Amino acid sequence: MSSQTARKEIIPLQKFEGHTYGVTGAIHLPDGQRMMTCSYDGSLRVWNLESGKQIGKNWGDDSDDSAVHHIVVPRREESG
Repeated sequence: MSSQTARKEIIPLQKFEGHTYGVTGAIHLPDGQRMMTCSYDGSLRVWNLESGKQIGKNWGDDSDDSAVHHIVVPRREESG
């Protein structure tokens, strides 16, 4: 094996821009078309995976600079 290790370039498939501080969590939503992120900026955001655009407005308290550290999405019960 050579002394130099080949490095592969990581190319992102999509870029999501909007949070003003670091992202602390991210989940894919069950529909497979959206993602939700939370951040040190105190907001939750929903994103379109294909376009990379934010869907709707930020969720959060504009008067408080508290970070959002976790996202929990309950399992949906399947009918019949």
